[in-house]
Amino acid sequence: MKYLVVCFALLLGGCSSAPLSTLTHFATFDEQDFAALDPTQIRASLVVDDFVKLKDVTLSAQLNTAEGVQHLSFPLELLSKEILPIRRSWIFTTKVRSQYQYQLSPLAQQNFLKLQQEVLKGSQYICDVDIVFDEHTQPRPFKYTVKLMLNPDNGYITMIDEREMDMSTPQWTGGNARLQTLR
Repeated sequence: MKYLVVCFALLLGGCSSAPLSTLTHFATFDEQDFAALDPTQIRASLVVDDFVKLKDVTLSAQLNTAEGVQHLSFPLELLSKEILPIRRSWIFTTKVRSQYQYQLSPLAQQNFLKLQQEVLKGSQYICDVDIVFDEHTQPRPFKYTVKLMLNPDNGYITMIDEREMDMSTPQWTGGNARLQTLR
């Protein structure tokens, strides 16, 4: 449970390892810190290669509570989409990329409050991310970066940096995917 927020962010981008700086940032983060988060202030930034067109992103959780199994949905609302130009330096050159900024929808905010309460009670959970791509997205490998903002005063924290995802595998057939990332 100590790294619940790290795991929560990882499910935005699928299975991956977090950068060392992120792990050290959350080294003392516990259930009480998670319960103190304000869901209205949580933001996510997803940077993908420009040919990737995201249509919908929804997080979900299955909680095993004393009352039985509960399913919570966390649909994300798109705040903005920006095209990031090519960056050149003496070490590397980036491709044209798209940056998507998300916030929790009103339903997701309500469900996040329920999740916080259940985490404090010690409930077990499994989290998933459902990604729906626009029909114009080509099924080929792409790179992505996921950043999470838990508090505007602290800014964005990189959770996944330049990870490659292969959309040519069968799990991506039909333009969407479900990734189970947390147990």
